[in-house]
Amino acid sequence: VIDPGHGSVDGGASQNGVREEPTNWAIATALKAELQSYWGVKVYLTRGSSEYNSNSGRARQGLVLGADLVVSVHNNSGVAEAKGIEVYGTINPSYSKITESIGKNICKNVSALGLVNRGYKTRQSGNDARRDFYTFIDEGARAGIPSIIVEPVAPTSVAVIYPVRFSLFALIVTDSED
Repeated sequence: VIDPGHGSVDGGASQNGVREEPTNWAIATALKAELQSYWGVKVYLTRGSSEYNSNSGRARQGLVLGADLVVSVHNNSGVAEAKGIEVYGTINPSYSKITESIGKNICKNVSALGLVNRGYKTRQSGNDARRDFYTFIDEGARAGIPSIIVEPVAPTSVAVIYPVRFSLFALIVTDSED
């Protein structure tokens, strides 16, 4: 299951006139199209274009659909100079090894394309050290589905990088179980 982060009233970050929500949508739909070209692969999106779905709802859709993994696509906008890719996974011991393996492999393969590898990361909740900071990841683990957030570059750079590399990003996700 692919989650195009944000949507509708939650447009995400914006830098230099580039909004995160439509950028996430473009990446997620291209990723879906690429993955569906593989025999036996079923791919679902958590929302339609410009629809809103809660973070907990996005992760739980994976359970309903029988997903092996839920990937939420966002774009890093924490700082204007953010470049490259980072992947967030869970601290939940039931899924921490698989999300770490997938996350590190995605980062490694993307860095082989010449992008900055910002690494695999986890972030625990400030309120409860046993829970993940990101509701999407925490709800995924609680629903029994490994869930990761993939944050490629800042929205200002995504328009330059991804039209050329949509397919490569899809292959990186596909190959990450090696």
